[in-house]
Amino acid sequence: MTKSNIVAIILAAGYSSRFQGAFKPLATISSKPVLEHAVNLFQTADIKDIVVVVGHRWAAMGHKLSRLPVKVVINENYAQGMFSSIKTGVENLPGHAEAFFLLPVDICLVRPSTILALIRAQRQNKAEILHPVFMEKRGHPPLVGRRIARAIGVWGGDGGLSSLLEQYEDYSADVPVADEFIHLDLDTRSDLLRLRKRYQRYDIPTEQECIALQRLWNVPGLVIAHCRTVARVADILAEALNNAGCRLDTDLLHAVALLHDCAKGLPDHAKTGAWLLADAGLKKTADIVERHMDVVFEDSEMLNESHILYLADKLVENTTLVTLDERLHIMLTRFRGSARQVAIYRLAKAQNIGKRVETLIGVSLTSVLSTGNWKLSGKQQSLIP
Repeated sequence: MTKSNIVAIILAAGYSSRFQGAFKPLATISSKPVLEHAVNLFQTADIKDIVVVVGHRWAAMGHKLSRLPVKVVINENYAQGMFSSIKTGVENLPGHAEAFFLLPVDICLVRPSTILALIRAQRQNKAEILHPVFMEKRGHPPLVGRRIARAIGVWGGDGGLSSLLEQYEDYSADVPVADEFIHLDLDTRSDLLRLRKRYQRYDIPTEQECIALQRLWNVPGLVIAHCRTVARVADILAEALNNAGCRLDTDLLHAVALLHDCAKGLPDHAKTGAWLLADAGLKKTADIVERHMDVVFEDSEMLNESHILYLADKLVENTTLVTLDERLHIMLTRFRGSARQVAIYRLAKAQNIGKRVETLIGVSLTSVLSTGNWKLSGKQQSLIP
């Protein structure tokens, strides 16, 4: 099945009854209406056929809809609830549709990578219904086969779509994704404020999304433990530096520290990891991961997240905190010839970054990191003398 045989149905006919008098499809997130975010999601995933089901206040959406490449269908029975809109959407599927997404308009910030993951799974899986799953919980939108469309057409609607899909659980499959947005809907004005805030950080994965990515990519446990330790070191350094007047993005730094070795063991793991992250739509994270092995640092430039990740990575051997002098000894023991020279050159950068950090925070790396209350390998350890 190709993307040309897959249709998206966006359900935008409801009352917005809990939205304090406002109309959800036209509420804005980063100056763009919720409806447009939902449409853009499928456009970004190269889904050409998009059906928008409208009902309540549909005329108010006329101007926005006329500017979008969608087919608009009116559900005259929208007062009967969402399932009536699902039926209307399914009844208006084009003849070539072999499968369709079902997305309530208020779950509008789903990542395009989730849509692409469902499409890839559909090509490899004979299941009629594919559910995106984040942290072991199903979310939106499901990808539904044409066979189920016929069942929707004759379903009485008792219990809504979920009751219908339960009848076809044996024909369903779950698709793990690293996307918290499959669960984030928009029922109230406070939800809108929460989504606006989260959208400002859209290209930075949360810690839970980082964990999900590690699982999706089968990152070995020892590598995950190393990344967690690097993240802890980076967190402490960033806090101290920000207290000293720096403006490091702590969310971004934490994410890249957790994911910097996500392709460890593969050829050119920094570039490979960056490619994986860029493919997941996380370009800002990808850019830092790509250069975490050999960052550029000039004496005159301000410290940034790449510098702190680079330093933190050099301060961790597996899951053990080490000094830079200890790191040098490890490198001299481990490497020979040109590889040793490269390792020494890279460590010299870490030493220069470390000196800059110490100058800014006014204490040694040893002092600031010794307050980290380290707990590694199941026991309390003081890892810096």
